[in-house]
Amino acid sequence: MGAGFKLSHNTGLARKLADAIGEAHASHYETWFCFLGGRDYQSFVEALKDELPPDQKEAFSTRKGWSSPFVWLEKPDGARHALGGCDRFREWAAAEFTDPAVQDLASRTPSLISDMWFNREPGTAVD
Repeated sequence: MGAGFKLSHNTGLARKLADAIGEAHASHYETWFCFLGGRDYQSFVEALKDELPPDQKEAFSTRKGWSSPFVWLEKPDGARHALGGCDRFREWAAAEFTDPAVQDLASRTPSLISDMWFNREPGTAVD
């Protein structure tokens, strides 16, 4: 799951990485995205942080909103586990998966050229 600015190279790379994970591991991971701008993004992320477990809520309370994107995992029981920005998402993916496509995306830094424009469809999650 992820939320981010409509125009952001960090959000673009995170989206591509989430898509690669969703394609390679469709039986275990669905994707969902929300792309907003400015204050709408900050308000969305603040509301989401209010729903995190207390330890994560404290860890992510250091600033209003978050950098773009803000990535979290949502478990089948509805519990959420926040990862944070694109950097932490890439670190998690690199440690979690061995697929070449996922590893390639997880190991590179966001590009102002190739990652700025990305798919803005809502993802694969249903319901």
